[in-house]
Amino acid sequence: MNQSNEMATLSLKIPDDVRALLKAWAAHNVSSMTCELVRAVRERAEREQTEKVLR
Repeated sequence: MNQSNEMATLSLKIPDDVRALLKAWAAHNVSSMTCELVRAVRERAEREQTEKVLR
């Protein structure tokens, strides 16, 4: 999950439905909700970068 040795702590307030999704994805992938959140952010960043290149 971590590409560097540096990690920051972040406190979030998220809707209950989003937390439920993170929890379900984590259970399905045998990972943590943090890992799933990081994965989602990285996937979006990659998707946006791809869209930018295609323009």
